[in-house]
Amino acid sequence: MALYQIGNTYVNGEARPIYLLCGNAVRNAEINDINGKTLGKVSVAAQNNPDGSTLYVTVNAWRGKSKALAAVGKMDTVFAIGVLKQREYNGKEYYDLDADFISVNAMGGGFAGGNASPRIGAEDFVDGDDDLPF
Repeated sequence: MALYQIGNTYVNGEARPIYLLCGNAVRNAEINDINGKTLGKVSVAAQNNPDGSTLYVTVNAWRGKSKALAAVGKMDTVFAIGVLKQREYNGKEYYDLDADFISVNAMGGGFAGGNASPRIGAEDFVDGDDDLPF
């Protein structure tokens, strides 16, 4: 699990840090419709801290990228790049990553939220005589 700053982007002259995140989803992804735009969200265990605590980051994806996030199930590995935002609510700090890039390694198995494509295993590439089909 990792969360690393890899650079900056500039919006209206203001520098915003870009982060690379790789971690496991702690629950299935959610897909919501906000003012006609699709928003996908999933919580990811992003980093184990030296004190034994875990940093959780909510990965947000809008429009077309939300479809990639829709397939995320619990324990799937999520790799994302985007702008990390920190906010405070009721005395606690929360982290959100607005993703520009998302890749999912479906290791958790099963379907996420009813919108996922089926998982493909090695048995799908081997025909009856145990030879590769190519």
